[in-house]
Amino acid sequence: MSLKKFGINFILTHQQMNELIHTSIYDNTSYDHLLRIAINSKKISISLRPRLQPNKFFTATIVNYQRANPLLKNLYYKKIISLLENNNNSNNEVILTKNNIILEGCTTNILCVRMKKIYMPLTNYYKGMTLKYIVNKSRKKIIKRNILVKDLSLYEEILLLGSGKGVVNISAIPDINWKKQSDSIYKETLSLYKKLI
Repeated sequence: MSLKKFGINFILTHQQMNELIHTSIYDNTSYDHLLRIAINSKKISISLRPRLQPNKFFTATIVNYQRANPLLKNLYYKKIISLLENNNNSNNEVILTKNNIILEGCTTNILCVRMKKIYMPLTNYYKGMTLKYIVNKSRKKIIKRNILVKDLSLYEEILLLGSGKGVVNISAIPDINWKKQSDSIYKETLSLYKKLI
């Protein structure tokens, strides 16, 4: 989908994929890694990296920035890379906002929980595979709405979802003095996620 939107005419066959990654993967080894494939009009980039285990005490930082073309998976994100350069991704996520509205994490999607109801941002973010899976499989209705930074104190839980982090329950957002008050929806969502992996 993103390739077509960016005008890149490329198809990666199963055989080509095997040839490209065969030298990096060994049959007798168990992996819990992330495979990333990036393509532009001139080159293909493939990386295999270990999945980080997030710390139990996980924080977030809020910044005012919306990525370019947020609805498409793309690598035009020098600003995102600069935001993550001095960030410890195993214990902190950088949350992107615009006009006081929560959008997404630099490497995750966001769910907010208030009185057992689950909310997700309305628009202007990339819907990752983990988010799509949870939305599709959850027995609870997930409500789309604009989530304002100034209203985060109303939410008991803020969850991060992503292929790199899995499901994470944010413990605190020091910028706004927010602290989690529950982990019940986190436990349900994590249980659902474990069925995916």
